[in-house]
Amino acid sequence: IVNSLSKAGEIADHIVEGLQMEDGSRATQAWESLWSMESRRKMAFYQFGAEMIAKMPLTTLQEFMRTFYALPAPLWKGFLSHRLSSPMLIPLAVMMFFLGNNELKKALVSELASPAGVKMFQAATAPIHTAEGRAPEVDAVMRRTPPQEPLKDVFRREQLGMGSLPSGFVDER
Repeated sequence: IVNSLSKAGEIADHIVEGLQMEDGSRATQAWESLWSMESRRKMAFYQFGAEMIAKMPLTTLQEFMRTFYALPAPLWKGFLSHRLSSPMLIPLAVMMFFLGNNELKKALVSELASPAGVKMFQAATAPIHTAEGRAPEVDAVMRRTPPQEPLKDVFRREQLGMGSLPSGFVDER
């Protein structure tokens, strides 16, 4: 949300320009400034990570967090602030893999075959398809459904604390 709000001025300019156009492409420039190819690649990576984290057992999640914050500060701070470019996500992912334990490595590799992993790969290779004159098969930002299931359906019981839920969660059992 903060990232989108930071682009508000640029998007407003594109909307004003679009309103002056007569060719039916009024929203295209605004949409492209908000969801550029770079933004879509980053969103696919974030969705991949969110879906992976939601599936992790508690011990693997703890290892993930330990490993993430053991990365060089510019990487984890850049990731959390949404200021890390998509090419820099590659060293972040590689370092997570090599610094993590075997359970984390297994989780990272197995998630690559998931729908989120496929979307991430398609988003990363979209510029190649576009340069070759072929449209990417699937857009990385899907508008029909949320990026993942509601948290109460995805989290494993052990992540929610065997009997009691963390503050902020409602027990619907």
